[in-house]
Amino acid sequence: MLLELIALILVVFFCTTVNMGMDQWRSVLVGLIDMPTLVTLVVCVLPAFLVCGMWKDFIRAVKLQKKSYTCSLNEMKRAQYAVSFLQKSLIWGGVIITLIGLMNLLLCIPADWRALGPSLYVAEIPLIYVAMLEFLLLPLEIVVKRRILEFMGEE
Repeated sequence: MLLELIALILVVFFCTTVNMGMDQWRSVLVGLIDMPTLVTLVVCVLPAFLVCGMWKDFIRAVKLQKKSYTCSLNEMKRAQYAVSFLQKSLIWGGVIITLIGLMNLLLCIPADWRALGPSLYVAEIPLIYVAMLEFLLLPLEIVVKRRILEFMGEE
């Protein structure tokens, strides 16, 4: 998971330096940090995740990355469902927040067309967050599925 996080940081750095130049990468990186959007995404996803009782199962999925951690097949399948549920919740939460941002943009079309670009940028930030989080969750899903297959192969 640490390797994926490092890769993600390097990709963001590389894309911003290629598109904007070396002197602009800090301003683009600061522009990607939008706390209201991040808090809204967490508020959309976390309550449903906690109400369904998936938090312990997700923690188990993270622990399954260690080879020494063992649990039953039922617990591994629950961990797989927790990761899958979190992925789907993130995707749909990001889509809803983006659609709300686009509706607000269309309702208040700026008189100055130069303001349209930054407004679209803010409306698309939730999708960037979801893509980054999904990039981090995909290897976790693969590890859990592989551990289930290994467990079933032993029987």
